[in-house]
Amino acid sequence: MALIYQLCSILGFTIGNNLWHKPVQKLPITFIIALKSMITSCLFLMAIIFVSWLDPNNQLDAVQPLNRINLSAILYACGLCAISFWGLYFFNQSLKHTASGISITVSGMGTIIGFLIAFFVYGEKITSIHIASSILGTFGLWCMEKLNPAFFKFQFTKGMLFGLLSMLFWRIGGLFPIAIDKVGVLFFSLLLEITVFSISLILLLASRKFKAIKLNLVKTYVFIITCIALTNFAGILGSHLALKNTSLANYTILGFLSPIVTFSISLFIYKEKYTSIQYLGILIIIFGGLALSHIVKLF
Repeated sequence: MALIYQLCSILGFTIGNNLWHKPVQKLPITFIIALKSMITSCLFLMAIIFVSWLDPNNQLDAVQPLNRINLSAILYACGLCAISFWGLYFFNQSLKHTASGISITVSGMGTIIGFLIAFFVYGEKITSIHIASSILGTFGLWCMEKLNPAFFKFQFTKGMLFGLLSMLFWRIGGLFPIAIDKVGVLFFSLLLEITVFSISLILLLASRKFKAIKLNLVKTYVFIITCIALTNFAGILGSHLALKNTSLANYTILGFLSPIVTFSISLFIYKEKYTSIQYLGILIIIFGGLALSHIVKLF
């Protein structure tokens, strides 16, 4: 089931991430994040109410009873969420800048950090399959970038800086399983979105950019932002369910599914054309980076 959950997560985040580009060019980033998180918080609150009514005995283990949640667990969860917020913030900053070869470097480094957290925090065994999958997956991504020479040059641009910062802050998600076990999947997801909403709102008010926001401009992009919220709801829920039901090392490897989903969307929806090298990259990720013989064990 972990693979199914992560596929839902990647599909949600991939579609949502493709929608961010236009709004961030016209509206303050903190305003978009605040509005998105407000909508997503309402969705998770409704989900908690519905699941609590549907499963009052918590047999699905989705909503922890309030008497089993202590203040320290909530503060710990909120602390992780506050750090994770900056991953989203810097991701949107990176959309304003072009940077060749970012996805290769960032994905490769993100995998290493994921493995380190899995090994030192959870005591998971990092196998030769994990290492080989990481190497092959990164090589497959390079092929999808059409053998971009920036892979070797590591050209440090402003866009790359924001991309790296985004990856580093988002990798705090490797500690999410600890909080999820304490407060439950849905309640942790709600805390995440409330924290993100609160921080973005504070930053927006502090910058005073909200005074320059035009209502007509908000109306233009409110549908897109709502779609981002809906896709993020699916992405967050799928991601947290996957973290709860598989090891962090496996979760990290499954992250290589993301470019495949992006590739498929652009191929079938946007009708973009790709080279034979890029198709080779997809095959390498599927049969090498994801190690099919290993994935079978996740079902």
